[in-house]
Amino acid sequence: MVAMIDLGNVQTIEGIRITFLNNLRAWIAPPSSVTFETSIDGLDWGSGGDSNVHSYEEKAASFWLSVGTNSRYLRITALQAQLPNDHPGAGHAAWLFADEIIVR
Repeated sequence: MVAMIDLGNVQTIEGIRITFLNNLRAWIAPPSSVTFETSIDGLDWGSGGDSNVHSYEEKAASFWLSVGTNSRYLRITALQAQLPNDHPGAGHAAWLFADEIIVR
């Protein structure tokens, strides 16, 4: 999944949070990794960094990254996870559902 956000003008970004649904019974899993990038012009992208799981609950997993930069554009890339070995669909790709993106 790649989400691109245009904030309309250059703004100070303190952090970005994205939440993904988690329901392994329905073959839905959070991503294996999430990468955040920022850009002033939408052409040159700088890495905001990779995020680990900020909170992991039964039905959702949130990824948070403190950015502290000025930017107009954001790009969030989430890599689809594989279903775990103890799952009936082990080795297959899980569904990936993004729930919300919050920019502060």
